[in-house]
Amino acid sequence: MKTIRVALTSILATVALLASAAMAMAAPGQITSNVNVRNGPGTQYGVVGVLPAGQMVDVSQCDSGWCYVSSNGGAGWVSATFLAKPGQAAPADPSVNFGIQIGPDGKPSINFGINQPQPQPLPQPQRPRPIPIPQPEPEDDLAQACFYSGTNFSGSSFCVEQGDTLNSLQGWNDRIRSVELFNGATVDICGDRNLVGVCQTLTRSKGRIANQLDRRVSSLEVY
Repeated sequence: MKTIRVALTSILATVALLASAAMAMAAPGQITSNVNVRNGPGTQYGVVGVLPAGQMVDVSQCDSGWCYVSSNGGAGWVSATFLAKPGQAAPADPSVNFGIQIGPDGKPSINFGINQPQPQPLPQPQRPRPIPIPQPEPEDDLAQACFYSGTNFSGSSFCVEQGDTLNSLQGWNDRIRSVELFNGATVDICGDRNLVGVCQTLTRSKGRIANQLDRRVSSLEVY
C-alpha cells in the first residue's frame, strides 16, 4: 500500500508540474474588440462570458483560428480575429501564430503574434468588348434588297440599293439564307461570282431561299 501511495503522489506531482509549466508558457495577448468567450473552439460552442476591448489575457494554445485564453474573469476560447500582441492593433483579418519551442538549454520559448496577410496578385485587365455594329435599316421609299445570314430575315444583314451589282460578296460569300425586298425591287442571286452558275430571280421576299442556293450565293444584282 505504501508503494501505491508513493506512486500516486508522484503522478499528482507530475500533473501539477505540467500544469504549472503550461501556465508559465502562456503568451500575453490583448483583446482588440468586445468578444464572446466560448467553452470550445468554434461558434457551435456555448458562450460562457464576454471580454471587453483592451482586456489583457494569457494565451495558452490556438487551434484553427481559435485561442484558449485566461484572465482574472475566467477562461475559455475566443476567435483569434480579436487577439493581438499587447499594444498592437490586430489587422482586419489576422492569422494567429502561436507556438512553444524548447531551446538547447531546455527552456521553453513562446511565439505568439499576428501573421501579416500575403499580398494578393493584381487582377488582370479585362479586354474591352467590341462595340456592336448596328445593322442597316432599309429606307421607307427606296427600292432595295436586304440579305440575311439566318432564315426568316434573322441574324446579320446588309442591304443593296436598286441598280447595284455585286460580282463578289467577299465576307458574305456562301452566307445568305433569306432575302427581303422593298418598294418593287427585284434581285438575281447566283451561286458563282460574276452572276454565273445556278441563278434565281426573286420578285418578292423569301424567308428561305431555294436549297440549291441556300448558303451558296456568291454574287447578286438588284434592279
